[in-house]
Amino acid sequence: MPAPAEVATVRVPVAVLPRPGLLRLEVEEKALCLAHTESGGWYAVDDTCTHEDCSLSAGALEGEAVECPCHGSCFDLATGDVLNLPAVLPLQTYPTVRDHDDIVIEVER
Repeated sequence: MPAPAEVATVRVPVAVLPRPGLLRLEVEEKALCLAHTESGGWYAVDDTCTHEDCSLSAGALEGEAVECPCHGSCFDLATGDVLNLPAVLPLQTYPTVRDHDDIVIEVER
């Protein structure tokens, strides 16, 4: 039986990212895209598009999805699923919860 993965947590002040907005974070040597949607949702996904090496935090929010600025692939922020081509592989998502004035993101080490 494999050992349980260690989880690192990062706390980001809510005030850092107004609604709506995208922010690139470096956590545990991973580039993450933190999203604060118009509806008030908070999500964290890998920042690199699975189609090509483009930063999603430089893209656009479309409801509860992020659009890649390079070729227009969209990803569901809650599930990481691809919503349109040219990307075909989903994004990694990370548990994200609000704790008072902070957003807490859990990232496996």
